Amino acid sequence: MLEAAHRLGYTAELDDGKVVYCQHETQTGSMVPQEHCIDEAALEADIATQQEALDELKTNRGATSRQMTSTP
Repeated sequence: MLEAAHRLGYTAELDDGKVVYCQHETQTGSMVPQEHCIDEAALEADIATQQEALDELKTNRGATSRQMTSTP
């Protein structure tokens, strides 16, 4: 879980004795970083969403390649 969290830009932190996963982002035009933290269930959902998007890209890329190389 921790490795997947790091791939998505999260760091594991303790908050009131519970592990949360946080991203530190600086908004465009701002110099103050914002912290966004989620629990493990939300992280699992984020990982699943990212994997679905990656799978869809791979599927669509394969379909596009087949369409471009096929001859009528």
